[in-house]
Amino acid sequence: MRAFFSQWRTRLILAALAFLAALTAAVVLAVRDSLMFTARNTARLGAEQLLAQGQAALLDVARREAELSDAAVRRSPDDLTPLQGRLDNLQLTPNSFALVVDAEGRLAAVSAGKAGFLFGAEAADDDRWLGRSLSDAASADLRALLPPMQAGQSGAGQVELGGTAMLMAYAPLPEAGWSLGLVAPVAEVTAPAAALTQAIEADIDRTLQATLLTIAYFAALAMVGVILAAGALTRPIQTLVAGTRAIAAGDLTARLAVAGRDELGVLAGSFNRMAAELQTRSADLLKLSSAVEQSGDIVFITNRDGVIEYVNQAFETLTGYGRAEAIGQTPRLLKSGVHGADFYEQLWRTLLSGGVFRAEVVNRKKTGETYVEEKTIAPVRDPQGALTHFVSTGRDVTARKQAESTLRASEERLRLITAVTADALYEWDVTAGKTQWSHGYRTLFGYPAEGSHEHQWWRDRVHPEDLGPAAACLDAAFQKRDEFLAFEYRYRRADGSYAHVVDRGYIFYDEAGRPRRMVGAMIDITDRVRLTEAQARAALEERQRLARELHDSVTQSLYSLTLLAEAGRRTAAAGDLEKTGGLIARLGETAQQALKEMRLLVFELRPLALETEGLVDALQHRLEAVEKRAGVQTQLRAENLPDLPAAVEHGLYRIAQEALNNALKHSGAAAITVSLRAEAGRVELEIADDGRGFAAAAARDGGGLGLVSIRERAEALGGQASVAAQPGGGARVWVSVPLQRP
Repeated sequence: MRAFFSQWRTRLILAALAFLAALTAAVVLAVRDSLMFTARNTARLGAEQLLAQGQAALLDVARREAELSDAAVRRSPDDLTPLQGRLDNLQLTPNSFALVVDAEGRLAAVSAGKAGFLFGAEAADDDRWLGRSLSDAASADLRALLPPMQAGQSGAGQVELGGTAMLMAYAPLPEAGWSLGLVAPVAEVTAPAAALTQAIEADIDRTLQATLLTIAYFAALAMVGVILAAGALTRPIQTLVAGTRAIAAGDLTARLAVAGRDELGVLAGSFNRMAAELQTRSADLLKLSSAVEQSGDIVFITNRDGVIEYVNQAFETLTGYGRAEAIGQTPRLLKSGVHGADFYEQLWRTLLSGGVFRAEVVNRKKTGETYVEEKTIAPVRDPQGALTHFVSTGRDVTARKQAESTLRASEERLRLITAVTADALYEWDVTAGKTQWSHGYRTLFGYPAEGSHEHQWWRDRVHPEDLGPAAACLDAAFQKRDEFLAFEYRYRRADGSYAHVVDRGYIFYDEAGRPRRMVGAMIDITDRVRLTEAQARAALEERQRLARELHDSVTQSLYSLTLLAEAGRRTAAAGDLEKTGGLIARLGETAQQALKEMRLLVFELRPLALETEGLVDALQHRLEAVEKRAGVQTQLRAENLPDLPAAVEHGLYRIAQEALNNALKHSGAAAITVSLRAEAGRVELEIADDGRGFAAAAARDGGGLGLVSIRERAEALGGQASVAAQPGGGARVWVSVPLQRP
């Protein structure tokens, strides 16, 4: 019995050990499968991320290399050796290669030994396949990419070449009209993820193999040892399983404690490295998401049908639509009605062809207010190249557009002002010492039109006598920081003559108070200066004439009054009353004549009523102010008189004034008649008096009594004048002039 029992117990222990070994192996194999599944899923996610990143990186390299290859083709359009050299040296992965197709889709260049590969041939004779169209390529995927390459588009996708999955990116050579493609095996792009998976699987296999060997080795040990060994082995594996489940649930911070350098420690280390890599990538994605969410630019994402799936905070702030209101809607939610159907057809045509759409779009907020958005819309593709989403980014440029519109209007007004003004506008850069001139510079001074000159150019043309005062005026203004300055000087024209100018300008200073620039205008006041000088000369001549008149008439009369008064005093003292009476009578006549002459002079000094009242009223005013006060009866007749030109009125008035002065001074008339009438396109003036008269023939020959002045004035108006008089029979002055000068 003891032996049997002993045999039975042994068998029982062996059975228990075998059962425990089998159970442990099953547990280990289950753990292995779970770890393998987790590792493969993790590697698959990493591979997808690496594939997406590799696709974007490959497209960026293709675009940059396309620009460089385009330059190589432009430099040597007939010699593609430099281009071939670039393609041979462009090897991103061990089995990657590059190719270039022309505008007709023919293979223009390819990395050495790869031409036959494109057409399904094993021969490496590239010259045989160069010039052949890719539409004959063995791969249907490659043939499908040919149209967008010919259309000058850029993009990326997966193709199958010779049974191998390849990642291909293409970009246009804009000047040559060709397209460059970069091809790399998908396996080589995702090699890091595959290597990581293989390393993890190898670690798991080694660990489990070692574990199974350990279990087999210790299977013969006592039950306690088996149980303890099984417990010691399963706890770390359970911890590993719990870690993988935590990772799968989204806790990327989960880590395993590395208790030693044994197989389980190595496995835990591999797991921790994998988890750290996933956490890093997740953190990068989180940063990208945070950047988009906190960006000041509008961002929203739609699916392929244009239904909004995401909007950021800037979208809500600008449009007024909350996230819940926008998601599930289409961008028609913002449609303003400003853009026509052609605009949206172009938008969709660009996006569906794989291009990026950029434009300034007028949208409408929830409040109904419109705004201008600088928008960019780009398509998003999955690793297989299928279009899945659209990303729209935009920036509110309403204020900038309004400012640009205001600036354009202001510039247009300034351009019009500059174009119509005859003044010479300038902008003087005080720091650089250069002056920019408008076209008025040529108009006023005859120098070349718009252009820039050194400031010394201006100084060299200021009159030498005015340069010192002008420079001193500028220096004083700069020192006092005056904002506005106006001064006058003479400026030399291109023909050598000098113009009188007034220079007015505004001065701008920097923060330190130093003059930075001056903007102003030079205004030609030469005519005004000449007019002022002419007026001064005329006033001087008039004063000299009045002085002569006073000396020749009034002064002589006053001197005569003095002599007559002295003679009267002496005759009165001598008692000769008869002679004294005669002297007193002559004294009265002389005084009366002096009074007439003084009234004439005073009337000439007064402002003329001619400018405001017309010829008839001015003549009436003259007769009442001078002749009537001198005791002369006057009569003014005006018949059928139309509105006369100013020159005719002025000339006839001066003729009448000269004739009336002669009559008042010399004729001793008691009555004067002035007649004006118009007929047959002419106007006639007649002045008749009943004075003592004179010999008309002698007057014509001698040219006295102002008759020469009357004839000259009449002839200047294109008319004629005549005088009829006889001694003791009065006098008549007649003038006829045309209403319009011939």
